[in-house]
Amino acid sequence: MSLIVVGFDGSDRSCDALALAREIAEPAGAGLLLATAVPYPALALVGEGIAVAVTREGTETGARRLDAEIAGLAADGVVAEGVVRAYDSAPQLLQSLAQERDAALIVVGSACCGRLGRVLPGTTGERLLAGAPCPVAVAPSGHRLAARGRARRIGVAFDGSAEAQAALRAGAALASAPGDTLEVIAVLDAFRYGAPALMGGPGYHRMRADLEAAARARLDAARAALPTAVSASAVLLAGDPARELIERSRDLHLLVAGSRGYGPGRAVLLGAVSGRLVRDSACPLVVVPRSEPHPLGTLRPVAADAVPDR
Repeated sequence: MSLIVVGFDGSDRSCDALALAREIAEPAGAGLLLATAVPYPALALVGEGIAVAVTREGTETGARRLDAEIAGLAADGVVAEGVVRAYDSAPQLLQSLAQERDAALIVVGSACCGRLGRVLPGTTGERLLAGAPCPVAVAPSGHRLAARGRARRIGVAFDGSAEAQAALRAGAALASAPGDTLEVIAVLDAFRYGAPALMGGPGYHRMRADLEAAARARLDAARAALPTAVSASAVLLAGDPARELIERSRDLHLLVAGSRGYGPGRAVLLGAVSGRLVRDSACPLVVVPRSEPHPLGTLRPVAADAVPDR
């Protein structure tokens, strides 16, 4: 059984994360690992004896909270377990557990100060998105309150790069449940082919037509390579990539994006577009490490393996 690690401390944003994790886990039959980090008090301020007592009390409180939550999940038929550890930080604990347990995904909530229905990662999310060993999903503020059906529309930001191919494999893994649909979304960036005021008319229009044709060909090839079990469509937009994807996210249940193309291989690192998506997406966002061979493949192995690397 594949495993999804969820940062959970009983707060509203951690309940948002848990709601998103359940949406992803239940169709795939995945298990949940709810993780609570109990920070160490500063010894220099309180002394060793008080620090030990505070850490013990925090661990016991966290364990009781997790036990109650896991009992509720079990009553709904969700396989879940909990871990409470004294750790320097929540991101370190989540990364450590993901590595120890070979997790398919880490899920966290947005900052409590974020706008309702928008993704805005807090400190935990931001630090995870700077080097997590597996894909990271961020739930929008208030996601636990949203009304959701079983069928989902999942979008993948796609530009033909290796990072986009990894995102596409993850999207295929997420969208292979009955009733789900996948949108492979490309955005033709006007700044890449110049502005009409600076170019001759025929040359400008010909360049745009050529770029549109190339983008459409990449989209069609990507859609054709998807497993037959995945219901997919290709969407070609024009404009600023981040802005267009953010606008498109209003109509999606989940958006998947790749990491930037440099840095450690199997690590989540945000680029210009994915960074803006993390701050303003109107739906949950999954960011995928660029060189993960089968991201989220343990959730839907057949679907993920069927998507080629190139």
